[in-house]
Amino acid sequence: MPELPDVSEKHVQWMPIGNYVNKEDPSPLAPEGSPFYRVDVDLLAQEGALIWWVGGSYKPTELHINVRENVTFANGQYVSLPATGRFTMHRPRLSSFEGDIDHMALVLLHKHPAGESRFTIYGFQDALWVYPQAWWAVDVQAIAPFSGLAGSTQTVEGRMGTDSGMKVNTDSPALDGNEEFYYALEVMDSESDYTASVYLKDDPISSMNGIATWGTMHLDFSDYIRFQPTVGPGPNIFVTLGLVEWPVNGDTTLLTVPGTTNVDFTPQTTDPIPPDLIPTGEAHMDDLVDFDMFPYWIHVIPE
Repeated sequence: MPELPDVSEKHVQWMPIGNYVNKEDPSPLAPEGSPFYRVDVDLLAQEGALIWWVGGSYKPTELHINVRENVTFANGQYVSLPATGRFTMHRPRLSSFEGDIDHMALVLLHKHPAGESRFTIYGFQDALWVYPQAWWAVDVQAIAPFSGLAGSTQTVEGRMGTDSGMKVNTDSPALDGNEEFYYALEVMDSESDYTASVYLKDDPISSMNGIATWGTMHLDFSDYIRFQPTVGPGPNIFVTLGLVEWPVNGDTTLLTVPGTTNVDFTPQTTDPIPPDLIPTGEAHMDDLVDFDMFPYWIHVIPE
């Protein structure tokens, strides 16, 4: 059998279809920014290709990927070798979503003379703040054997603080907290279909702490519900399944009392709360939406 001539050139071209990325880069904007996922066409021209699909359907679907290898031999001969691969795609789904922002609390800061009753709202005493309490919960469902991890990532932008200092002051998305995931990840792995309950409870507070004279909270929260498969050789990445957004807009100002100081207010014992103690502004939670874009942030707001 004659020997094959030496190969002088070889070109490989992968041709994936669908919504995919194949390159993870550090944030181009800031060292602590979110990673940037993109399509790198040069990597699709290598013999071994790593491709992450970020979209699909809950019903397992067979997809195809084509690859072609063009070979030129030292004697001038040329051959083109096409091939097609098949794999099954499954995207977990979200169900049973519920969520709300229970209330926003505003209390007048004051100091009570001895023996006087204390003014209390929602179990708290003697405070002046904007204090929404938000929560949501959703089930992440996957079909065996597509095991994985589920969790949520929260970003925020806007302003929150008082005239004695701003805790949040950003016009671009920031990761809320030191960790990428708000809570520990839920493991989805069993002998049957998998369901993980992912939830989030958040109660940002703009408190005057007896020093400031006004407080403000104008924030836009974005909660990304995410899944990372644990099957296959990997490495695998987290993809987004859904998005929950909840804006908060509230302001409060210290109500001065003639003849007193900020820490020596006369008691406010009226029940129910007087109208002038109700916070101005509003907060609401949007419905869960199907979403497949990666979370994006430029910097981190510490805990």
